[in-house]
Amino acid sequence: MRITSLILADYVYQPQGAKPVVAGVFRTIYAPSLPAFHQGLGLFYEIEIDVRRGEGLPEVSIICRGPSKQEVFSAKGVPAGELPKTEHGDVHVLTSTLSLNGIELPEHGVYEITLTARYKRMRARHGIKFSVLPGPREPASPEPSEVD
Repeated sequence: MRITSLILADYVYQPQGAKPVVAGVFRTIYAPSLPAFHQGLGLFYEIEIDVRRGEGLPEVSIICRGPSKQEVFSAKGVPAGELPKTEHGDVHVLTSTLSLNGIELPEHGVYEITLTARYKRMRARHGIKFSVLPGPREPASPEPSEVD
C-alpha cells in the first residue's frame, strides 16, 4: 500500500464513477485577523493497493495540526464501495475526496495535514504542509513613472 497523492484545494468533488474535480490548489492562506476561517477546504488523495499482498480497503485517518502542534481537525473512516477495477494488474488505485466546511485556523504559521492508511498490519503515511500568513496578499505595485 502506498499513498501517491495528497492535494489541498478550495474545492474537491468526485461523483460516483466519475473523475475527481480539484480546483483552487494552494499552500498559503492570507489571514488579516485570527482566528482565520476557511469556508471550503478540500483534500484529494490516491492510494495504491496491491491485492497480491492481500491488501484490501484501508481505514483512512486524516489529522491537521497547527503551528503549536494542537489538533485543528481530524477525520477517520473506510472509503465506501469496493476496490476499483483496474487495467494495471493487481495494483488498484483508490481515489477519494474529503470536503471540510468552516475550518477555523487559530494562529499564523505552518500547519501539517497527515493522511494515514491502515489495512491489517500494513500502514502508509503521507503529509503536506500549508501556511497561514498575516494580512491580505498585496498586489504588486507598479513602479512610479515620471510625468513631464
